[in-house]
Amino acid sequence: MPHYEPSTPGDPHRGDIYRFKPVAWLRPPLWLLRYTDFAAGRAGLVLAKQIRDTFRKAEHNHQEYVLAEAKLRYVILMSPSQEIKSSHIRDLLVLPLYTIDPDALPSHRLARLRANPASMRDRYYLPAEPAYGIAEAYADFRRMQLMARQFLAPEDKIAHLTDTTLAALIERYRSYWLLR
Repeated sequence: MPHYEPSTPGDPHRGDIYRFKPVAWLRPPLWLLRYTDFAAGRAGLVLAKQIRDTFRKAEHNHQEYVLAEAKLRYVILMSPSQEIKSSHIRDLLVLPLYTIDPDALPSHRLARLRANPASMRDRYYLPAEPAYGIAEAYADFRRMQLMARQFLAPEDKIAHLTDTTLAALIERYRSYWLLR
């Protein structure tokens, strides 16, 4: 059964796969970027616990720039169609793909994952497809996140999940959250 199909040019669709998008996460301690002058390429780092007005500046809508870790990953666009089509929605939901490294994963777990992809409730197995440059991977539901739509450039769209695969992925995601 094929899992991928060519992506359609133009507007994004749920199930589109994009290459090398920044997937970010925060780790303690929380560092803030203050005294920013982005035009000049300057900013200062301050530990959040060392200042009193953290996330309280009204002129910045009570938001802060923070220092985060990130890695480039393939992502699957998961937002509903209505959100994707709405120009008012700035951020879209993406599901990062994690390449399977046979040397890093114990052989019995890799064999179990390949033989019974449903054995890992929090992940969805996707086989390799060299025609699209997709390595054997899994989508990790615990890492689903918002991404600014500007990162999802049409030239980075490499494939689309088939309707069957997308429906199975959404069903697995639904059951993952219901069974937690």
